Amino acid sequence: MKKVNWDVFQRDVLDVFRQYEGYFDFFERVGALSEYSRPDCFARITREGKKEIWIVDMKNKSSIDSEDAERMEKYSDRIESDPVDIGLNYSELSEHSVRKIIVTPETADTGYENVPLPELHQFLQKELIYTETDKVVRDVAKLMNKGQLSQEQARLLYRSVEQYQNGLNQIKTVLNQIEQLYVGAKVDYSNDFAEEYGVAVDAVITHEKRRKTFLIDVPYNEAALQELEDKMNVVRDRLKQVEGEVFYAAVNRFESSDSSFIYQPDEFEAEFQEDSNVVSARQVAELFEPKIPVEKHVDNGTVVVENVDLGFRLKATTEDDIKHRIEVRMPEKAAKRLSETRINARKQLGELNGRNFSLEIEIGEDLEVRHSGITADFKSFSSSVQTVFCSGVNPALAKLNNGFNET
Repeated sequence: MKKVNWDVFQRDVLDVFRQYEGYFDFFERVGALSEYSRPDCFARITREGKKEIWIVDMKNKSSIDSEDAERMEKYSDRIESDPVDIGLNYSELSEHSVRKIIVTPETADTGYENVPLPELHQFLQKELIYTETDKVVRDVAKLMNKGQLSQEQARLLYRSVEQYQNGLNQIKTVLNQIEQLYVGAKVDYSNDFAEEYGVAVDAVITHEKRRKTFLIDVPYNEAALQELEDKMNVVRDRLKQVEGEVFYAAVNRFESSDSSFIYQPDEFEAEFQEDSNVVSARQVAELFEPKIPVEKHVDNGTVVVENVDLGFRLKATTEDDIKHRIEVRMPEKAAKRLSETRINARKQLGELNGRNFSLEIEIGEDLEVRHSGITADFKSFSSSVQTVFCSGVNPALAKLNNGFNET
């Protein structure tokens, strides 16, 4: 942990607490450098559903020693023996739980509830402000679900969330498209992840084969967007409990951001593909798709591209977005031209048997493509497809198509 000046650290912590002092039922700065028998702050919250006593101590180090722990326990014992210090009598004391909180410059191993200074604002907002707001929102949501709001109340509620709903629907369109294109992708809009791991997000998208999980936030206004950097710190700690590799991303429909985890809606599919190291059957089919009028059919990992009149049919299939098979049946003239191109290019790409071309590829962990005993990055593979397959097939198909149209 990078050590910071104690006076500066202490002042910064107290400045944050003073901003929220009015939300406590009792708050007192009690400690001093010359008085080690008392913590830096005592605080109390006494409201329905939340009755707590906070013992807050500041430590400008990465871990605490036995003396620090002993002192914290003495603080707790003192409250139990003399609750007047925090404005309670003995009968009221039993109604309150005690929280021992240590504030440090960065995440530290304290053995107690640890709040790093960069997360202190968010911590206090959640504990002191959002508690009441959350209760109101939950109550209104229950009334709405049970149909117990009046027509005017429901209309007012809908209009108040319409902007957020529109943004969420925009992002859902992107995520649903990913789920349709990628066989292994699954999107979940339920609250299950939040209940299990304590991280509330708008959507969770996973890729089963790669064991990748993406947590998606959709900020409903620019102020919420600015708070995501703080939330990222909390998410990072919570994600250690999740199996496999987990990514946190915010899909932002406002102005562009330089943040490494905030994306525009049209950027997210590319990010999902890159981080998951998967390729959809549609994208594979597009590499081989000829430049003639075709009909296209997409269904659960299978893409068929065909021109019945010319006798051309391309089929790309995958069961996991990793292993793909490409099968093409083409006119004899196109097959002959492809055979010549394969020889001239001196590049190995699939097998050609008469009018039938086939190729199997596997996508690696870094989006490299393995095929025909060769490993290449995706860009190089795409270039080979253009050089060998498309350069051979397209001119012949175009000529046949022009002749068919003339007749």
